[in-house]
Amino acid sequence: METTKTTVEMSPKEAEEFAAFKAKREKQEQQETYKKLVDETVANALHSIEELSGKMTQIKKQLFADFETVISLKNELYSGQKWLREDRITNSFTNQEGTKRVTIGYHTNDNYLDTYTEGVKMVEEYIASLATDENSMRLADMVRMLLRERGKSGQLKAQNVLRLQQMANESQNETFIEGIRVIMDAYSPIKTKRFIKVEKKGDNNEWIAIPTSITECNWEV
Repeated sequence: METTKTTVEMSPKEAEEFAAFKAKREKQEQQETYKKLVDETVANALHSIEELSGKMTQIKKQLFADFETVISLKNELYSGQKWLREDRITNSFTNQEGTKRVTIGYHTNDNYLDTYTEGVKMVEEYIASLATDENSMRLADMVRMLLRERGKSGQLKAQNVLRLQQMANESQNETFIEGIRVIMDAYSPIKTKRFIKVEKKGDNNEWIAIPTSITECNWEV
């Protein structure tokens, strides 16, 4: 059956209105196509990421379990060694060839036992004993700044204590040295999230971390 074509005569205004209507309808159709494409792409992305997340969770659980066995044996074999602290937060293991390394442990927030205040008092006593010349005043200000600076947890920054320890050793002042020792002995970090870091040696013999987060992966494809 032949298709019958009908010619409709329109005024310039009517033709303009019809063209505008047609353009609007085409845009609406494109918008609907776009929305469907977004729905499909988001659904696919969610499925892929949920699948990846599930696999990563299983792998992490298995790795933690495997290294608990390794850590337990390490503690048994090297019990009593000075370098093997019972309160250590991280453990690092390297293969015999020195090409692969895994570090497992906890992220922490700085925290101190109440006894650290006694160490602070001793350091402040040292500051008060300093002479009033320009160099001594500058040193006193630096020590005060390091003592007062706080991290996100509201506690004295551990990295500042290490800097103070270096300054105390350089000063050879017994009060200063003992005060920092008391502060360091009071250090009792609070464990937060557990982590695992996997590295391998690169061509230039440097350690290269293998990404374990989707945000760390190389997105150049």
